[in-house]
Amino acid sequence: MTIYGQDCFIGMKIKVDDRGSCSWQPNKFAGNHGARFSLENDGGIGKAVISKFTKGANVRITRDGCLHFRTKDGIERLKNKFKPEKISIPPFDLLGENLSPGMIMTGPLDGEIHHWFNGKVWTRNILGKRCHWNHIPDELLSALERFKPEGGSFVITCWGNIAALIQPKPLPPEAREQWSKLAEEEKRLLQIKQKSIQMLPIFLGKFSSEWQIMLENPVDYSLPITNAEMNEMEDFLSKYGVNEKSSPSKTKEQPETIPEETSEVIPEQEEWAEEDESFFEAGLELLYSPGE
Repeated sequence: MTIYGQDCFIGMKIKVDDRGSCSWQPNKFAGNHGARFSLENDGGIGKAVISKFTKGANVRITRDGCLHFRTKDGIERLKNKFKPEKISIPPFDLLGENLSPGMIMTGPLDGEIHHWFNGKVWTRNILGKRCHWNHIPDELLSALERFKPEGGSFVITCWGNIAALIQPKPLPPEAREQWSKLAEEEKRLLQIKQKSIQMLPIFLGKFSSEWQIMLENPVDYSLPITNAEMNEMEDFLSKYGVNEKSSPSKTKEQPETIPEETSEVIPEQEEWAEEDESFFEAGLELLYSPGE
């Protein structure tokens, strides 16, 4: 069944081979260099996928346990539902029960990718269209403003862990102590981010089922502009006041001067798990600048 709901998000990518064995890798590059991790317990995903695709397939699991996959007719999902908490990938703590906000995120950085800036959060729905959240829970907003005040991307794993990549800044003492106790595989995942973008994944908290977040309908620019959209534009344009002291018709023509660059804060480019280009025709853009 093809999915059209606005509340469907893309999840963590799992590779199922022709034997039904499941594995995960941070991205294609890291996977080619040995960073592949087998699912010790796949919660029944391998068997279910093989029953439909005898040669195996790449699927994505969401927070609600749905498996999405790509076919020639579009994006579909299996009827079965799975419990992410039953999946285990040693030695990672997938549930994040021992983590508190500000500590290092040690598990897979893969799942729903969302973007935030200036009090708004948006993502891509299952059809690849950009949609805003209908609201931001206070607890999540507080964590974003504390650890990601400049804006940028964050990820929600299928286990409900919320994490963001941050630039070097002081961390809680327990985060430094945490590093010395990490397993070799956990340190390798952090090294991948350090090598590629010089950033560290930080745990922001757990996604609560009580939040009931939905996606707003995407904007359709082929339709006539609405009154609400017009009012929003009028409000925006009102910020550009008219300078009555200068009049081009009464002053001599002056050479154009270029003002000094301002220090406008723009969210940095961030890399999460590599997106499958075939999943969306144009791929999934990982980050939008505020101007977009």
